[in-house]
Amino acid sequence: MTRKDWTLIQVIQEMYRQQVEMYKKREQKITDRIVSIYQPYVRPMPRGKDRVSTEFGSKQLVLLKDGYTHIENLSWNNYNEGGLLIDSLETYKRLFGCYPERVLADQLFGERENRQFMKEKGIRYFGKRLGRPSPDGKQQKRLLQKEMPERNAIEGKFGQGKNAYGLGKIKARLKDTAESWVMSIYFVMNLLKLAAGSLLSARQIYYCLVKEGYLTTMVNSSDTQFIPQYMRRQEW
Repeated sequence: MTRKDWTLIQVIQEMYRQQVEMYKKREQKITDRIVSIYQPYVRPMPRGKDRVSTEFGSKQLVLLKDGYTHIENLSWNNYNEGGLLIDSLETYKRLFGCYPERVLADQLFGERENRQFMKEKGIRYFGKRLGRPSPDGKQQKRLLQKEMPERNAIEGKFGQGKNAYGLGKIKARLKDTAESWVMSIYFVMNLLKLAAGSLLSARQIYYCLVKEGYLTTMVNSSDTQFIPQYMRRQEW
């Protein structure tokens, strides 16, 4: 018997034990429930959505900065993302040297502890206030409606990863391989974003050269003649 077969037998035995225990207790849930013998690390995650009530796969907490994504946390178990907001803000400061100006996130991130931390750090939270409505409630509501489309950017990233890069169809059996697969998808999306920005910068430079008349000089003259002329124009 190979090591792979022995591991598979152990997974099957554990799955059988869980099923027997749920049957005896007349329950439909158990800690670390196994739903796949080939991917024993995958857990069912109740979502409460109209389309699907339960999802399977990794749960990701992602930061979005200027169109670039950073995975703050990746887990195969269900967890409360709101409890990781403070750590995520500290990660943001470590990466970019400062706290973000505002936080656009789901309502579950609006816990009192998180709100207090953001208030102390001068971070504006995108969400409804706790307690009774304030006198400027209408103005606050208009501001939330104005900023709502910006919140869709992160959802668009998830949709892009699922529809274009197979983020929702990870078929790797090993946990480490599956996590590497997920990381690679975000890495590729960031590379494409960087490439698109580079192409945009090149186009902007091209139009600037045409507008300033440098394009003719650069085509009809040598580089050694074009560079000093460009530097002289910059000194003006």
